[in-house]
Amino acid sequence: RYGVCESSARCALLNRQTPERPRPRIDESRLDADMGIEFNMNFGQLTLKSNHLQALVEPMSADVDVIDVFGPRSLQCAVVEEATHRKWFRLIGRQHDLQYWDPDQRTDVEEFDREYDPSEMHPNEAWIAALFEPIRLSYYVPPASPPIPFVLPEVPYSANDDVVVMYGLHPDQGGNLIKVVLVKSLWCVNIFLICSYGRRFWTSQCYASDARFSYKFMQPATNDRRNPWPMWGRYEAGQATLPGQDPSGIITRDATLSDNLSGTEEYFIPNRYLFGLLPTALLDGHMYWMDDNDVIRGYPAQRDEKTGLPKHIIMVEISKGSLQAVVSKRELRAVRTEWTEAELADLSHTRETTEDETGLYNEKGSRKRPLKPSRQLDRGVYAEEEELRLLNPLYAPPDSKLRHAARCLVRLDQLGYICMWKKVAAMRSADPAVRERIDLIELPRLRLSLTERDGRLWSVDHADLRVCDETFLRQRPEIETLCHGIPHSLVFINGSDEPQVLMPLVHPARPYIGSSPFSTELVIDWALWAGLGTKYLLMPFHVSLSFIQTPSLASALYLLLLRFLNRDYIDLQRLVSSVGSDTALTKEEEAILRAIGTVRDAHPDAHAARLHISLSLSDAPTEVE
Repeated sequence: RYGVCESSARCALLNRQTPERPRPRIDESRLDADMGIEFNMNFGQLTLKSNHLQALVEPMSADVDVIDVFGPRSLQCAVVEEATHRKWFRLIGRQHDLQYWDPDQRTDVEEFDREYDPSEMHPNEAWIAALFEPIRLSYYVPPASPPIPFVLPEVPYSANDDVVVMYGLHPDQGGNLIKVVLVKSLWCVNIFLICSYGRRFWTSQCYASDARFSYKFMQPATNDRRNPWPMWGRYEAGQATLPGQDPSGIITRDATLSDNLSGTEEYFIPNRYLFGLLPTALLDGHMYWMDDNDVIRGYPAQRDEKTGLPKHIIMVEISKGSLQAVVSKRELRAVRTEWTEAELADLSHTRETTEDETGLYNEKGSRKRPLKPSRQLDRGVYAEEEELRLLNPLYAPPDSKLRHAARCLVRLDQLGYICMWKKVAAMRSADPAVRERIDLIELPRLRLSLTERDGRLWSVDHADLRVCDETFLRQRPEIETLCHGIPHSLVFINGSDEPQVLMPLVHPARPYIGSSPFSTELVIDWALWAGLGTKYLLMPFHVSLSFIQTPSLASALYLLLLRFLNRDYIDLQRLVSSVGSDTALTKEEEAILRAIGTVRDAHPDAHAARLHISLSLSDAPTEVE
């Protein structure tokens, strides 16, 4: 930006230009105008619209969203406007604004009005009470919380409806507090808080009765228990609570900022307001901003080393009242950095006001929607033929290919870290097989990818491996027997029909259950070994299908750990001879060995197994505890 001196004490920004462009002509009519930025050269004082600069102070500077966007640094700002519920700051030198709202006392507008009563449900809805009542009685009645009334749509659900939505209301003032989504075929419940952010209501998932089928990753509890899990809560995670009333700091950035590709002003959407809408895999490593068309873009933190640009952009289009969003992954090739006069003029063209929805303002007043859709305004140049569309197996029909794939792959990871993609170009194909094909399945936490060919899921990383089908397993019951006690595993076969079992290298915890002290139930702790370089182990079955072969010391130790946790002392003893080593152990091997040392088991065979393991590793340059 360049300014032109108009007087001895005033400097005005006339337009944006590059150094190659000629110096702009001084506009004589603006000599006495009210300038946006004023610099008093006598006192060395800078003001913005007659407001003096100051440091952004608490609580604004300590806001978690401000720190996420700008980092823990001091920010200079000027107050643009102060209203009853909002303070508006312009951040100097950053082309960003901050609008800080006090807590919103309102609740979301009620959409349903039929009271939920488990004793008066329509026959088609009897399953709703059977699934939801244990959760309601555990978390939404005193003393856990105030008694929360729930409502359903006026028209009862039909027998074919697999997904049901209901709302929990504020017990005093009414209005929606929580959103409850029930999936009959998966027998699971996902609960979302309805939160106000900048005077606009968003949903944020807080609880899942089955964390395997939740788009938000939530770690099930691994602590000891007095009693076994109830059937409805074996894989539950999160906290079924009520939303709080917190202040919100809305961060907006100018349309002409180089990092903004939307072609309009954008405002920052914290990841917590996308929990349950997008898989956690797409939230990690991305920052999401929403344009004036209410289209959200996810900008990855990592950039291409050569171009300095993001490798891709995630585009999220939300339809009001829909459980799903249209999510696209677009490969970015270049960015149109120069703005034409027509494009700058488009910024001021409006379609309708968004004041009632967002409460956002700019220097021209309430924020307006542009005339053109987001894709036309986008500053990016994309590889259109490579655009991918995210598929949603959670709300897919129960007998669909997507749902079957999800049920299979949640043995390896939670649904929040499974992304199923389809090429947009294939969706327009005349061939039904091409239209229904799953082009790519990513399991980023395991660094594993799959693709569909000939109706089967093939590994992208291991070209000759495909996921084993049920017919193959039914003909070989020995495989199921050998995989007993390994719930986080999936069987693959190669071109010669030789089976192999793939296991994520994650920490298996066996909580102590007071009323069932000899339980073998496992809970996967996804965080403890997240820093290990090896993400999964692949072990072939012996041709006789009498045992699992262990091609490495890490695989032998891990299988030994799983047999130990399953109290399978005979197989454990057979594995001891394969874990001997006189070389330094890797990080993975040391982590597994430490886990073996922490297994709580007072059975005499367990003590004997520990002695055998110590003898087997007596020559290793590692202390065995």
